[in-house]
Amino acid sequence: MRGADDDGGGGGDGGGEPVMDVAPEPAQEAPEAPAAPVEPYNAPVDEVPNYTAPEATPDAAQDPGVGAFGANPALDTGAPAAAPAGPEFPPVQAFDDVPPRADAPDAVPTAAPVDPEAALRALPLPDAPLAPPTAADLGTPPAPSTFSELDRFNYQADIAQNYRDLASPPELFQGTRGDCFNVAGINALTARDPDGVLGLAQPTRRDGIWGVTTLNPDGQPNHVYTHDGRISTGGDRSQEPGLAGATTSDPQLQAVYNATSLLYHPGQPGGNPAYAMERLGADARGYNDPTAAITDYQNGGAAVLGTMSDRQLQAMDPATRQAFEGAGLVPGHAYQVASVLRHPDGRDYAVLSNPWGREHPQPVPVSDLNRYFNSGFSGRTR
Repeated sequence: MRGADDDGGGGGDGGGEPVMDVAPEPAQEAPEAPAAPVEPYNAPVDEVPNYTAPEATPDAAQDPGVGAFGANPALDTGAPAAAPAGPEFPPVQAFDDVPPRADAPDAVPTAAPVDPEAALRALPLPDAPLAPPTAADLGTPPAPSTFSELDRFNYQADIAQNYRDLASPPELFQGTRGDCFNVAGINALTARDPDGVLGLAQPTRRDGIWGVTTLNPDGQPNHVYTHDGRISTGGDRSQEPGLAGATTSDPQLQAVYNATSLLYHPGQPGGNPAYAMERLGADARGYNDPTAAITDYQNGGAAVLGTMSDRQLQAMDPATRQAFEGAGLVPGHAYQVASVLRHPDGRDYAVLSNPWGREHPQPVPVSDLNRYFNSGFSGRTR
């Protein structure tokens, strides 16, 4: 960059590049002469002044001829003067020069014997334990818990119907297709054996495409390829145009549902949950008595219950219809059995899960299932 008075600088106001104010470099100091090399172990040692005796008062009777600062000419006899007396130090004793003991010159010192009992007695005593508190110390007793057995029952039922975490098996949520029987059947089997159901779908080299193995009604396996997106059945029957099938956050379970729906239940309004579970390779059966399916559930099987149709419900007495609606049940609908709990009244209650994923019914006593349900279904993966 040019300075202020370079030949090429632009003259005039505002012309050329701005001039930089560069500070001059500081003058270089002369380098110090290198020090003379020092011979290792031969460096001279600084002189240390000799010890100077404390000044003494000259005394002819005691001083042999040395004064404070030199010879005393009055006492000078020509003989060399004696050195001044220095301070007296005790003789240096070597580490191995141990003087013998006066009381036992030939005895070897030994340690005194240790008395363990005396050592224990010398330890400080621990603090005495506190006495248990008395009624007077406690004052007002704590209020009894308000969490009753009924609260516990309701809490457990709510967990079975609504609580899900990362360790929970995936589940389907029914869309606008009338396939509650298939959704409830798949969810029931997945809750009991998630690996057995999800293992029916295997990934392929194409993203979003799965190979699914199902079981035909004749008992022969059927291998198909399907996608893991939501299937559609037409915009006129869907809350979302073109999207009406069940959904799930698990692509593997979505592929299983898509394969069974497109193969065996294409647009079918209603069906048999046992038939749907058989398409997944399960050993399934149906009962006219819904309590039989509850027994299978308590023995480790998957269970689905079907409510009576709306026509059957209208033929019932008003008290039954009112109890049916009060329990939050829907006529002609399939429900997955989520749990069986013992109520504080001593009866077993069936906790049911709605395949919609919401509006779950109230727990129903197992002894009253025949009032509201006309069929039960159970299945086990092989």
